[in-house]
Amino acid sequence: MKIIILSLLLLFTLQASNLTKGNDEYLKQNYKEAKRLYKIACDNNKYVACYKLALLYQEGKGVNQNYAKAVNLYKKACDANVYNSCYNLALLYSKGHGVKKDNKKATQLYSKACDAKVYRSCHNAAYLFEKGDGVNKDYLKALNLYTKACDNGIAESCMNLGVMYKNGRGTKQDYVKARILYEKSCKAGVSLSCHNLALLYSKGLGVSKSYNNANRLYKIACDGGIANSCMNLGLSYYQGRSVSKNKTMAKNLYKKACDYGYEKACNRYKTLKNEGF
Repeated sequence: MKIIILSLLLLFTLQASNLTKGNDEYLKQNYKEAKRLYKIACDNNKYVACYKLALLYQEGKGVNQNYAKAVNLYKKACDANVYNSCYNLALLYSKGHGVKKDNKKATQLYSKACDAKVYRSCHNAAYLFEKGDGVNKDYLKALNLYTKACDNGIAESCMNLGVMYKNGRGTKQDYVKARILYEKSCKAGVSLSCHNLALLYSKGLGVSKSYNNANRLYKIACDGGIANSCMNLGLSYYQGRSVSKNKTMAKNLYKKACDYGYEKACNRYKTLKNEGF
């Protein structure tokens, strides 16, 4: 019995070593060797190695990209409670990569990972419940899941939660809470949240009306790629809302919004350009 126990311990140690060596090779971008080592460990039920091997197949690193193999490996790891694997498997179900698209199944997997504190999974499950995509629309579930994710550092969840409070979905409409959540998300670098917060300042919802603050936030969001913010900041310069009127600046901002794909901004840009600004 002692010999068997020692043999099992040695096997476990070897597979743990293969996983560690695989990680080292991955960091060196020696993906083929990482794949070889992960496979040995995975075949011997080192389930984190199955998860790492699935990542290689999903990303096509050291192997030909193969979503179907990634699905099978993620499933093996997820069934053994490697919860990041459940999250990645859910992503493949939601996109229909390597498996038939199935947002109901994705939601189940997101929920499993969420319960294990993979908070990005809480966000994704909340989104599906909010939109009713593959599951029955349930604003209250979405609200609770966004709250859980937001409270644990998922800035996009704070923004989406802010939208729910602003629109009164799953909860009583509350512009002040929306503002607080947008502020939190904006400070964490979510440009669209800065835009949403700017709109509240421009309309005086949940905060004192202030075009000065709105313009400051529009600039942050515009620099972050939000076309509507570039457009709105351009309008502020065109109309002189808490800034000196400056049609050249307005034209440049309309051009930026146009470059981001906002057709109305393209028309305004062309008009000012034709006027010589």
